[in-house]
Amino acid sequence: MNALPVEKFCLDAATEKCPCAAAVTGDCSVCSFLNHSQSCDCSQTWAGMCIYQSYLSNGSQLIKSSSNKIEVLQKISDKDFLKLVCFIPNHYLKNIKAFQFVKITTKNYNKTVAMSGVITKIVPEQNLISLIINDTNYEVPLKYGPLVSNGTTLELKPLGPALPELPWTKMQDVIVCVDGFWLGIVKSLIDELKAKGKTVTVIGPFSHKTVNQLLITAADKVISFEKLTEVKELNYDTIISINTPALQKKLLSNLWQNKNQKTFICVNNDPI
Repeated sequence: MNALPVEKFCLDAATEKCPCAAAVTGDCSVCSFLNHSQSCDCSQTWAGMCIYQSYLSNGSQLIKSSSNKIEVLQKISDKDFLKLVCFIPNHYLKNIKAFQFVKITTKNYNKTVAMSGVITKIVPEQNLISLIINDTNYEVPLKYGPLVSNGTTLELKPLGPALPELPWTKMQDVIVCVDGFWLGIVKSLIDELKAKGKTVTVIGPFSHKTVNQLLITAADKVISFEKLTEVKELNYDTIISINTPALQKKLLSNLWQNKNQKTFICVNNDPI
C-alpha cells in the first residue's frame, strides 16, 4: 500500500508500472534520486519499495510505442506549472532542443486546443521528452481537467528558444535567479551547468518548500532572498535570470546601479 504525502503522491508508485518514463527523464514525483537530486528523501516519500534500486536493476517499465504521434505518458502537477513526459517519434527529434518553446495542440471534442510549453529534457535514445506548460491560463486547470492526460496525443511546433545559447567558455561561477513557472526548468538547467563543471548558486524569492527541493539538487548553494541587494555579496561572473519580467528588470537595475561588469542572460518570457 502506498503511503505518501499528498504533494508526492503517485498512483503507480511501487506497482508493476513503476518505475515509469518519468524516471528516465528525471521527473519522478516520488524518488528524489530520479528527480535531479543528490540525496535520498525516502523518509518523507517511502512508497513501499526503493524505486531507485528498482530502476537500477530493471530499468523503467516503459513499453516502447510504435506510434507516429506524440503521446503523453505521465502528467505531473506542480503549483506553478504542469509537466508532461511524452513519447516522441524520431522524425520530431531533429527539430527540437532543450529549453525551447513549443506550440502544443490537441483535440478536445473535435475542437483544436493550443497551448504553449517549454521543453525541459530530451532523451533521444528512449524517444522521450519532458515539457512544462503554464497551468494558470485555463478556466479549468489542466492538472484537474481531462484535456491533457495519460494517452493524450499531441502535435508540437518548435518556436523560439526560451534561453539563448550559453557562453560556456566565458562562465564559471554562475548565479541562477528563478521564480514561478520557470522553476519547472531549473533542475534541468542546474544539471547541464554542473555537467560542464560550473559552480552554481540558485537564488530567488523561495518558499521553505522550494528551498528544500532545491537543496537536494546538484546546486552548490541555494539562497532565498528578500532584497536583491544581497546579490552584490556573492561571487559570480554570470547571472542567468529565468523568472518573471518584473524580477528581471529589478535584477538588471541592481547590476547597473552597482556598476557590475557581469554577463547577464535572461529567459525569453514570450514565445516566438
